Amino acid sequence: MSKDAAFCFACRHFAHLKNSVFTSENGYSNWKKATSKDSGFSVHSRADTHVNAMIAWSEFKRMAKKNTTVLGMMGDENQKQVIENQKYIKTLAETLLLTATQNISQRGHDESENSKNRGNFLEILDLVSKHDALVKKRLCQGPKNAKYTSKSTQNEILECLAEMVREEIIKEVKESEHFSILADETKDIQKKEQLSLVVRYYYNGVVQESFLEYQNLEHLDAVSLTEKIISCLEKYGLEYKENLVGQGYDGAAVMSGRCSGVQTRVKEVAKHAFYVHCRAHCLNLVIVDSVKNVPEAACFFTLLERLYTFMSGSYVHIKWMDVQKEMFSGVPPRELPRLSDTRWACRYAACRNLMDRLPAVIRVLDEISDEANPQRAVDARGLRSQMDFNFIGLLAVFRKVIGETKILSEMLQSTNVDLTKAADLTETLRQTLEDYRKEESFNDLWSWTTAMPYSSGSLAGACKSSSRIHGAAPAYLSDLLDPHMAPRNLRSSTSTYCLHQPRAKPSTMGDRAFQAVTPRLWNALPETLRAPQAVEAYTVTIIQKAQQRMRFLHVIRKLNLPKELQSHHPVCPLLSHDRLL
Repeated sequence: MSKDAAFCFACRHFAHLKNSVFTSENGYSNWKKATSKDSGFSVHSRADTHVNAMIAWSEFKRMAKKNTTVLGMMGDENQKQVIENQKYIKTLAETLLLTATQNISQRGHDESENSKNRGNFLEILDLVSKHDALVKKRLCQGPKNAKYTSKSTQNEILECLAEMVREEIIKEVKESEHFSILADETKDIQKKEQLSLVVRYYYNGVVQESFLEYQNLEHLDAVSLTEKIISCLEKYGLEYKENLVGQGYDGAAVMSGRCSGVQTRVKEVAKHAFYVHCRAHCLNLVIVDSVKNVPEAACFFTLLERLYTFMSGSYVHIKWMDVQKEMFSGVPPRELPRLSDTRWACRYAACRNLMDRLPAVIRVLDEISDEANPQRAVDARGLRSQMDFNFIGLLAVFRKVIGETKILSEMLQSTNVDLTKAADLTETLRQTLEDYRKEESFNDLWSWTTAMPYSSGSLAGACKSSSRIHGAAPAYLSDLLDPHMAPRNLRSSTSTYCLHQPRAKPSTMGDRAFQAVTPRLWNALPETLRAPQAVEAYTVTIIQKAQQRMRFLHVIRKLNLPKELQSHHPVCPLLSHDRLL
């Protein structure tokens, strides 16, 4: 008022360019044109400078009312960006964690934009982006160097996740103080030797077994393995000299050797580290070595392996599935598992599936035996001929025995089993196997085996010969056996229901060939047994004699007679008639 002039507060304080008369030192004093439409206040109010100054003034009043500053607003925007980045990185980490826990690969062969399958990681992210606008924005509009989807970033995130888990494990081990270690060497897919290290400790009332890490091995001697184990414990700050109370490895000499093995070298620096050989592994080794010392059992499992190989062929496998669907409708078809020496318990599944699907296996082999393909037909006939009475009896025995040992093996590998429970379980298995040697168990096994329609065994030659004589034999037997045709009909002839006896020549066939030995045994039978109506009575008689033989054999083994006395025992002559079985 002292200058009789007007000034613009907004322009004087918030305008970037102060070249207007309303921001000058003297102000605006032309009052005659102040209210004119083409000059004065009206023109100034429409100027861009004034409009921007008014906006800045309004923003200043709003911030003043909220007691905030421009620096604070910049901090809020930065905090918002940080939260978005954290959410995005968390999404990536959770996706990688999902693929890791589900044991599926992260990357694909072709991860380009036009690829139909870019790999599990990118495909899962693409699915998440359809339901999360932030993830979609970062993947589609974000800078290419900030998507964090490269293989190196994936490995870094996985390593961070592994380190978080490992830190938690180390924390629990240190709180529990005493711990044990489990170690084993194995090969990866690239055939490189690796050492896996597991710590076992008691935490919150539960025994925990946690994996620490893999370590690459350059040498497999006891010194190198010991150094790897000790360096791993030292790297994670575990006090092994006083707190390591146990160590468990396999039975290899380099690990379990008493003189210079790993367990001895570790005990030199950790005096309380008591060595224990894996009991489940011991059980597996006992079974493997026991079976290898019994030729019949070894042949039985070799035949099981051959059956698996034959049934795994593309053509045979399709027929195997179709026959199961037809004979066992409403039940899913089963596979014959592959056998493994290192995991003996898996043989229980092979025995169980074969025992439950034995009719289907027999039918598949019989049908393929009559087919035109010579290679498959010969393989099928060979397998079928070996599935005799002894094979079915061993099948029933091993299903029961391995079934019991499988239960013990699984319990010994349980994380909550202790020494007392393991000893009780082992004693229970021993008692169960002892019970299997009793007469009642043998009778049950014998009844089941003889009731099987496929357990012809010793009767195979007789029944097949009878079938050929009376026209009930399959084609592949009819081609091998011919009825005897007498040149003249004589009243003294005893060739009724006989088979033609071919001459056995070393150049063509030996005297133990099926075509030679079967007619010789069949023709030696009395005529009353070769007649059609005598076949059933013959079968019953043979089975009764076989039962007696087996019972006598069981009695002899139960008596544990010395070999020199067995030859003088009154029932021992019966044991020499091996043809009965």
